[in-house]
Amino acid sequence: MKRKSFFSAIFSLFALSLPVFGLGEVFFSAFVSANEPEVSLKVPLEKLKEEERAQIQLLERLTPSLVAIYPRDGSSGGSGVLISDDGFVLTNFHVVQPCGTWMKCGLSDGCVYHAVVVGLDPVGDAALIRILPEVQAGVPNDRKEGEPKRFIPAVFGDSDAVRQGDPVWVLGNPFGFQEDFSPTISQGIVSGTHRYQFPAGTFLEYADCIQVDAPVNPGNSGGPLFNANGELIGINGRCSFEKRGRINVGVGYAISSNQLRFFLSHLRAGRLLDHATLGARIASDSLGRPRVDELLEDSEAALRGLDIQDRILSFGNRPILTANDFKNALGIYPKGWIVPIEFARESGNSRETHTIRVRLDGVHSNAELREFLAHAFPDDQKDPMKNPDGKGEDPLKKDGQQPIPPMQTPEMEEMQKMAEVFAFLNETPPEIEAVYEKRDGFVNFYFNRLEMERIWKASAAAFTADGEFTFPAHLAGKNLAEQPIRIEFLEGKTLLKSESLDILWEHDGDFTRQPTPPESQYLLPGLTLWKELMQHGPEALGLTCFGESPLPFTDGNTQDEELFDVLEGNVGGLDVRFFFTKSPQNQPVELRQLELDPMDGALPWEFRFENWRKTPEGFWPEKIQIFANGTIFETLTLENEISRTSETKTALPTENGAISGKDGAAPKMSLSSAEEQNANIQNTETAK
Repeated sequence: MKRKSFFSAIFSLFALSLPVFGLGEVFFSAFVSANEPEVSLKVPLEKLKEEERAQIQLLERLTPSLVAIYPRDGSSGGSGVLISDDGFVLTNFHVVQPCGTWMKCGLSDGCVYHAVVVGLDPVGDAALIRILPEVQAGVPNDRKEGEPKRFIPAVFGDSDAVRQGDPVWVLGNPFGFQEDFSPTISQGIVSGTHRYQFPAGTFLEYADCIQVDAPVNPGNSGGPLFNANGELIGINGRCSFEKRGRINVGVGYAISSNQLRFFLSHLRAGRLLDHATLGARIASDSLGRPRVDELLEDSEAALRGLDIQDRILSFGNRPILTANDFKNALGIYPKGWIVPIEFARESGNSRETHTIRVRLDGVHSNAELREFLAHAFPDDQKDPMKNPDGKGEDPLKKDGQQPIPPMQTPEMEEMQKMAEVFAFLNETPPEIEAVYEKRDGFVNFYFNRLEMERIWKASAAAFTADGEFTFPAHLAGKNLAEQPIRIEFLEGKTLLKSESLDILWEHDGDFTRQPTPPESQYLLPGLTLWKELMQHGPEALGLTCFGESPLPFTDGNTQDEELFDVLEGNVGGLDVRFFFTKSPQNQPVELRQLELDPMDGALPWEFRFENWRKTPEGFWPEKIQIFANGTIFETLTLENEISRTSETKTALPTENGAISGKDGAAPKMSLSSAEEQNANIQNTETAK
């Protein structure tokens, strides 16, 4: 018995030690499975070679989209990624910040290009620049003589589809290794999703970001993060370093591609962007559920119906289970974005669920953003070879001594070669001056002007009539009697004429000078703004391009996800926004909605245009629905063509503002009441 126990113990110890030397599997297979048929675990060599070729081809396809970004002197380089074939590049704000208004960019074709800043998001650490196609150094190898340069962009992917463990590729320019501008490529996996990295104060916030273990080192900032299919799922920006040196320890963070989508149209409009706030503080209740703890009374969320102790169920169609979920979801939206919010209101044993659409406010004031930009993003750089006083002495020369010659090493010789490629220019090149326009509150107003012209040129809603004119309409609503009317636009005046009521509103360009008529309130100012835009265009009204946005509220003809191009501004003392549909290239777009905010503490007025049709005098809507404080105010139906005011024999107003005389009855009509229309809208929202 003792001998048997001894040998059993020796055998057990031997078996336990086998895995340490990697022999366990061999021994176990031989000992246990000697009589079982052999199963081959080998992968066919041809399949491995095929996968290898596919991987190499994928990386060759991705390489041209990588951009090496440098200030004009060639120092402290970063990375970026091309997102369009005409040269727009996404990168980090902290990469562009040292460069000023323009910078140098190198591509994998070996060429150096000038690039100009377009838009900045300092809160979310994002920036958009545009490479100009004229080559500054190198020889292009992908273009025939006389052909414009077309770049090879990356393809956006869905960052919400990313899961832990997914393989990823990181392309970039770590430590400035790219002497020929070919990217450094590293591979890893997604370590985590929906991560949150706190900002530095209120800037450089990383919300809902992607965590990866792929090496992300200094110089990788702004470069692309690709999934296994070669789709852009993020922009690398932050990384954790070992305390004794700037060496990555396997924790990197990327701004998600879906967050960048929300900001992209605003960046292309040359704007200085802010991130969103709800005007409410969301905290956890005793069960860990997110509830409204504090709420600004004048916030749009409060005006739309949100209240303290309401429980947030979803935000932007995204389920919210904790207060941290809400913080992550809020951080991906720009100021002014409109999101649906679902919340529950509980009272005793009863519970009501509501859905509202809220325009988000900004974290900072415009003054705070401008002050930040002035200090963090100067217009010009100083020559690094000059002293701060700009006198031009050699900074190494002191007290009449000769300058200390630098030590020459192979590394420094390579750096000198790079410096020669990026020769510093004291004056802005003419091609940069042609695409840069300074304007208060904007990063580069030149691109805002381009976007505004694009929208207006495609608009199918411009009037061909000019000067004063009249159009007949039918009115249905609870504030003005259901009746036919005639709207007359005169110089500095707008008239609403009916058989029973005449309303005169005068403005002379200042929409706040005269109180709005109590019967019609902001109906006539809104129609006048529409007429002014259609006749004279956005530039005459001082409008600018906001970017894309959903509608303030939707109906059965509009989806929550549908985006519209928005022009905005302050006209005559009123904040206004015009929402245009987005159509395929060369297709006309339509004005879908006009928003008028008198800034009186109430919700903005909404003018919704429906069923545009072409007439001899231009494009006209069949119907205009006017909403006040979120409910229907009036509905106008336009059936007849417009006519010149001089042809309608319009009666002139008397000194007391009354109208003398009539010019004939307008067509009759029969429409549903405002109460019925409000009921229909509420039923539609409930169904959603």
